[in-house]
Amino acid sequence: MKNIIISLQFVLLLSILAVSSVILYRMLSEKSISDWENEHFIEEVYMQDNIAASVLCDNSSIAIEELKMDGPRFVCYYSSQSCAACLNYAKGRIKDIFSKIEEASDVLYLACDYSANEEFKESNTINIGRKKLGISLDNTSLVCFFVIVDNKIEHLFIPDRNYGKYTDTYLKQIKERYFKTED
Repeated sequence: MKNIIISLQFVLLLSILAVSSVILYRMLSEKSISDWENEHFIEEVYMQDNIAASVLCDNSSIAIEELKMDGPRFVCYYSSQSCAACLNYAKGRIKDIFSKIEEASDVLYLACDYSANEEFKESNTINIGRKKLGISLDNTSLVCFFVIVDNKIEHLFIPDRNYGKYTDTYLKQIKERYFKTED
């Protein structure tokens, strides 16, 4: 079963690469590219990168004891190498979508590659130090969101302030699906 999933992920990645190559070739072969086409291409690449990262990381087991929990938790994962503006954007969008009570109970900020003595503004931050989650984004400087369900990663997403509508839609859908409070 695992081999089939890996094969499907590989086929998906090859498909994404082929489509990206065709789009890039088409763009390079044209003499004049409008700003709209260029922005559209970059947006498509952003979406494809998000899909690929999600496919590669979904169902990855969490091997860190502090993250093993009963119910779903929303995670903002970042490293000491993450761009400060990107991290501030991600945290700001979480604060705008989740209430303070929801953020305190449902959201975890997961920091890696920090010293054990590092202090963080958010009280719901877990500093895993030099440990890694074992996902393909571990050695990047990207900030990412995901949900932990049954000690596995689901619905990984890479926020980008240039495409805020996707970030907001993602956060609202995750909140609705996993953390909807009864009125």
